[in-house]
Amino acid sequence: GGMFRTQSASASGDDPEEYLTEGGEIVFSQAVQDKANELGNDPLAMLNFVRNEISYSPYYGSKKGADATLVEMMGNDMDQSALLIALLRYSGVPARYRHVDMKISIGAVTNLLGVDDAIRAAEIMSLEDIPYTLYTLEGDPYFFVIDHTYVEAYIPYGYSRGADIDDQGASQWVPMEPTINSYFHSQRVDVVQEMKDDGFDMHSFYDDYLAGDYLTLEPMDAFRSEIEEYLAGAPFEYYSDLSYEEAFAKTHQSEKNFDFIPGSLPFEISATIGTYDYVPESYRHVVTFTITNDGSDILSHAAYFSDLANQEVLISYDAATPDDQLILDTFD
Repeated sequence: GGMFRTQSASASGDDPEEYLTEGGEIVFSQAVQDKANELGNDPLAMLNFVRNEISYSPYYGSKKGADATLVEMMGNDMDQSALLIALLRYSGVPARYRHVDMKISIGAVTNLLGVDDAIRAAEIMSLEDIPYTLYTLEGDPYFFVIDHTYVEAYIPYGYSRGADIDDQGASQWVPMEPTINSYFHSQRVDVVQEMKDDGFDMHSFYDDYLAGDYLTLEPMDAFRSEIEEYLAGAPFEYYSDLSYEEAFAKTHQSEKNFDFIPGSLPFEISATIGTYDYVPESYRHVVTFTITNDGSDILSHAAYFSDLANQEVLISYDAATPDDQLILDTFD
């Protein structure tokens, strides 16, 4: 896995016609079409839906694209922006990415990430390769500057202030921030950390899984079995009534609906990185499939994560001879 590092040309002009079509990670899937129609093809309803219903997940770059973000109801800033852009464009509203360095308060970042302090927030962003700078004042954390993506939609100015969309007002590029929202986080006990403290090793778990120790279980089901086994054997007074679902932090997302699209952002722009019609290749995650024979690669294929989302991946080939085909036919 990883991301391509070859920059592609992306539109950066102000012509709204450049920002209406699907392509790349912006797909008008059936799920996207159905959701846009359900929301009345209304920009305000689409913004409220994404910011209130799509959970935030910290990672860097474009991994899921519009469709998988909607199906999984979770994504980072770039993928949530992709979903909002797809909903808007399908509804005939020009929309584009704005990629910036944002200056944002410590509280807004810790709230978004579900942690208690700036240092822990910085650790999470470092782990996920999210570019950031933590500024301090007299040795204390003061504010963050973080790589961030949001959306601009070309809509009548009057509508963005709460007036009717058919007010015949002059359209302009209006910012739409789908990611920054208020969250409440709760957790009875950090069971996974308790397991690690008692000797559970995640790398050993992965090795055991790959070795087939968990038979046909999916990875998360195998991990769940480990947690449930730990809970069952844990001291009665600590975890006797703790379920698997309660072993993880719960995130409760604010469902405050905007009455109109705000004309400003909940952060300052420190620097502008780019304006895109589609995410540049350098920010798109890829996965490479390689088949080897006696140490030599006989097939290598790279694909974008978002192109494979919700897809079954099959590898097939034709037999070299009829006898080879007979051998292949013996396998299920």
